[in-house]
Amino acid sequence: SLKKGEEVYILDEFEENGVSWSKVKVDGRINGFVRTENIQYFEEINSERVLVSDVSKFNFGTDFKSKGDYEVFLLENNISYVYIRAGGRGYGTEGNIYEDSNFQVFVDACEFLGVPYGFYFLDEALNSEEIDEEVEFIKEFLSKYAGENCKLPVALDIEKHNGEGRADDIWNDRAKLVQELIDKLEKENIDTIVYSNAQTANLYLSSLSTRFWISYYPEDDLIPDYWYFDIESQEGASNVELNKKTIGWQFSETGAGDEFTATVD
Repeated sequence: SLKKGEEVYILDEFEENGVSWSKVKVDGRINGFVRTENIQYFEEINSERVLVSDVSKFNFGTDFKSKGDYEVFLLENNISYVYIRAGGRGYGTEGNIYEDSNFQVFVDACEFLGVPYGFYFLDEALNSEEIDEEVEFIKEFLSKYAGENCKLPVALDIEKHNGEGRADDIWNDRAKLVQELIDKLEKENIDTIVYSNAQTANLYLSSLSTRFWISYYPEDDLIPDYWYFDIESQEGASNVELNKKTIGWQFSETGAGDEFTATVD
């Protein structure tokens, strides 16, 4: 008798009298046999468009009460990849760097299921010295916490914060600093991608030598069956340089109607 979200290791699979069976270990304790048709597990999907989940401490305890809850979410919704917040630089004048307090829960869920994942970091550096601090943080974080399935590039979160962000006053120079961060991480053999919203990327960041993960939220409260570029009203629709570099689209920050009831990115 298996409960939803229970951790099960598949030890062997065989057929007997026309029925497919799996030998399993449950929670590292009990060995038993389950009909294979009753086991759902992660398989990597190699299609052009896949669903990616983006999570941080704000999702734990609200959308997901436990690691098992998140594992069920990944399986039931056919999520192929996950981005987990590693941390960032605070908004205040001190700009202290912090770690996300719940990142390990999501890492453990991905490692258990074998779901490929990556980390994202909120950049708020004002100068080269602070860029170096962020490089060191990211480098050390990956060396400590990147597991076997950490396969995605580090996403650098570059956003405006309605005047609250410490870098909100330097947008004319922001692209130079972000490119410096990208280049210095590359020298450390750390692959990157830039996350930003469509308007900010269009106005300030499209010249960057990088790939983009763009957020733009259409009116439809559904998983879209069209791509970001098909929305004529989106900021940067005519920015060919930006669109050529965009490989990911965040289409919601509140779930997707009846399909995703959790308020997730």
